[in-house]
Amino acid sequence: FNPTDLDETLRRRLLDRGVPADEILIGGPYPFRELTGELMPTAWAGTVIFEKVLPYLVDGIPNRFFELWASGVPVIVTRGSYVGEIAEREGGGITVEKTPQAIADAFVQLAKDRALVEEMGAAGRAAVERTYNWGTAVTALIDLYRDLGVNPREEAREAASA
Repeated sequence: FNPTDLDETLRRRLLDRGVPADEILIGGPYPFRELTGELMPTAWAGTVIFEKVLPYLVDGIPNRFFELWASGVPVIVTRGSYVGEIAEREGGGITVEKTPQAIADAFVQLAKDRALVEEMGAAGRAAVERTYNWGTAVTALIDLYRDLGVNPREEAREAASA
């Protein structure tokens, strides 16, 4: 379906289910600083919805997913995607089919259960602090180089002096 149709259908369903209009922000893209500095810290839920057309569209991990988690915001994600698997495993979100009804139902569930929002937001934040951050990514990459018998620092020095 058309993303504009999803936006309007979702907005209508949320309003019909009693979610206050001032708590619904559907749109984007937003400038990074506005998104991470103003919008995410005040959000109680966010989405990462994938098209299930090509494998790279369901196996990718957009930065927004971890930015939401780092802000303590639970994420509604597409079932069957890699981020959906991560959200389920870590407990930081809800996985749904990509339909306006399913997405709206997940938002309504979170709108009506702020304790669940806090629980999932805390789980996502803990997962970022523990696993999904640049520090652990760098460590994993250095470990991989070492497993391959390469000293990344020496290789970098040699490349820089060449």
